[in-house]
Amino acid sequence: MPHLLRCSDLEEAAASVAVLYGVSSAELEQALALAAHQAQEDPNDPVGSLPSTLATVLQRSPAEPERIHYFHGTRAREPEHFLRDSLWRDVGALVPEISESELRSLRADLTASRIDPHTYSLRATGDPRHHGPCGHLLREMFLHPHDYTSVDYLAGAEIVIDICQAVTQHTRIDATVRYRDATKPCIVEFAVPASHVNRALAAALWHLAAGLRGERTINGNWTYCADGTPLPAKAIVSVLNL
Repeated sequence: MPHLLRCSDLEEAAASVAVLYGVSSAELEQALALAAHQAQEDPNDPVGSLPSTLATVLQRSPAEPERIHYFHGTRAREPEHFLRDSLWRDVGALVPEISESELRSLRADLTASRIDPHTYSLRATGDPRHHGPCGHLLREMFLHPHDYTSVDYLAGAEIVIDICQAVTQHTRIDATVRYRDATKPCIVEFAVPASHVNRALAAALWHLAAGLRGERTINGNWTYCADGTPLPAKAIVSVLNL
């Protein structure tokens, strides 16, 4: 069975990391507190050094996962069909008072950054790093975003909120409220070939080390970005409707 890294919760994170190191979850937990303490004293990379520090404590090098699971938080009317959603079509359906030509004009103005919010043009046509789709290693991050200094993605996809804000400025219709009333929060899990393995593994280990103390840490907030390349449907593992 191929190795993978998955952090849907603390138990799953511990199980997948333990497999990578070839030890039991109990052995992993026992060694992790010491390794975390030692890694914090690393003058060069106290966060990224945890996987190698743990390998020294366990006297075992971790296997590299073939795939890493990430989680994407958003809102959708039908979460199981979220890949087929058209953002402008869906927002337009929420504001039937606006004609199609007005909506096209609004979209053109947003895209050209002639009106606020200017973050829309970055997400839609600017630097590919803003295009996504993006995901977080920890599913928990979406339930406690402030503890991870993150955006509350379950309140709405950023680009959709941009569109809704522009609609409100143009028409005084509170499109954001309509959007949230018409949608449900969901968390999409997807799996992609492993990359930046050390950083992802370090995030999982810091998440575990903090979780064993009943705490959370921003060291566990590791993010994946596809740089504008759509995820294939086969990458989707599940859609959790909250």
